[in-house]
Amino acid sequence: MRICRLINSGIVILVCFCSQLGWTKSFPMPSSNTMIPHLPRVFEKNQGQVAQNFSYLAQTPETYFRFARDRVDLLLNTSSDGQFPNLLRIQFPDSTGNPDITGLNRTRQYVNYLRGQASQWIKQVATFKKIEYSNIFPGIDLQFYFTKTRMEFDFIVSPGADPQQIAFEIKNADKIKINATGALEIQLGKKKLFF
Repeated sequence: MRICRLINSGIVILVCFCSQLGWTKSFPMPSSNTMIPHLPRVFEKNQGQVAQNFSYLAQTPETYFRFARDRVDLLLNTSSDGQFPNLLRIQFPDSTGNPDITGLNRTRQYVNYLRGQASQWIKQVATFKKIEYSNIFPGIDLQFYFTKTRMEFDFIVSPGADPQQIAFEIKNADKIKINATGALEIQLGKKKLFF
């Protein structure tokens, strides 16, 4: 199946999608072979292009990200065929349970999903440079953003808030360890992620 993504700069990109993991009922996720590497990395507001429990999504050639109130899903390309068969889930079990997720630093880009009949099209999807989970723990916010080479996150601790509240669970990893530099190293298949 093919879907046409239109970015407001006038670039039309045909993107082939695969239907791995039952990712969404309306629009399946793309394979990494269809990604154009030089497009800016942004966060898309969910306007129906994925399941309703996700507020935002983002993608790189290697990873597809879905952001829900209680978790972040990373769908990683760990195979040579360009598909995204592996799900790594980061959950926030001790969070406030209902943080607001907000887009920050809105860009001038829009994304359009043009598939099937015009009545099914999703147009003018807003994009942002950052997203923020407000009050994910009492007095603590969580921000996600892209650098030139990767996605990063910061916990923003307000004065008087207890940073020891911060806790998350990593699910579906093959191996988790603290490496020699003190970073949390997560292995999923042949891929390694560092926190």
